[in-house]
Amino acid sequence: MGLEENYQKLAHEIIKQAAKDWRQAARRLKKNPRNREAASLKEETERFFHSQWCYELGGIEGDVILKRLQEELR
Repeated sequence: MGLEENYQKLAHEIIKQAAKDWRQAARRLKKNPRNREAASLKEETERFFHSQWCYELGGIEGDVILKRLQEELR
């Protein structure tokens, strides 16, 4: 595996971890809407998904990822 492929894999893992964090925070907030820690994590991951960096890492708009995550939660 070349260096470029390693960077690509790392980029995808960063996005996957952000999605995992968002899911966890959203579930915790569903159970307890006053959970500040979960609210903070959810806001942080949403800022990441709306960032240019997220787009540069994955080549996909963060809004698309968030929409899929929200649909998955329902």
